[in-house]
Amino acid sequence: MRGRQRRGRHTAGNHNVECVRPVECVRPVDLSDAAPAPPHHPVRPWSAGTPRGGPATPRARFSQTATVSTVGTVTMTLDTTIGPIPLVLDRAKAPCAVNSFVNLARQGYFDRSVCDQLANDPGSQLYTCGDPTGTGTGGPGYLFADEYPVTVAPNANGFLAPMLHPRGTLAMASDGRVDSNGSRFMLVFGDTILPAQYTIFGTIGEPGLPLLDAAAAAGYDGGADAAGRGRPVTPVMINRVI
Repeated sequence: MRGRQRRGRHTAGNHNVECVRPVECVRPVDLSDAAPAPPHHPVRPWSAGTPRGGPATPRARFSQTATVSTVGTVTMTLDTTIGPIPLVLDRAKAPCAVNSFVNLARQGYFDRSVCDQLANDPGSQLYTCGDPTGTGTGGPGYLFADEYPVTVAPNANGFLAPMLHPRGTLAMASDGRVDSNGSRFMLVFGDTILPAQYTIFGTIGEPGLPLLDAAAAAGYDGGADAAGRGRPVTPVMINRVI
């Protein structure tokens, strides 16, 4: 079995989840001294996130909200250099991830940031975005807890089972360890098989998918890494999130 999860507590009658105590949904951490969290997998076949959520410059302000809603959706749009990419964020599935994403977007944290990684092979088609440094090693200076499907996925011998992430999935890009979510996220534009270790917090609107398809068709610059990812030839920059 994997490491113990911090889970949200729903308050009776008002459809809120407590995000500071006990789950610490968004929590400031000292990333330089923090002990490594236990891994989801003994060996990670895919690392879509950052090493221990290394802080970006400047560090983001974390939300002071004690409780966040678990009801309804939030509609936002990535205003990008390839066109507008609409998003629908699902509070019921991942209230902490939605709260963090909205909080960062309102700060302008994602403004002028690039999607620094592209995977574009059958069974693995996604962009990884959300690091203002553009290096794939940045983060907001805080981490937050895993949510659906991580908290409900079956595991055997310490491994979380692979699952289909359908075209249009919006998911966090953690470093593969328990509760290591920061600011990086994945835009899945083709059916993709990944371990169930990445919090899914919404969907990509249909009008945005052909834009991602067209940009991805140019491929990535240079050779791919071991996970089949590279830097996109066609830059995808997030001008702002509205």
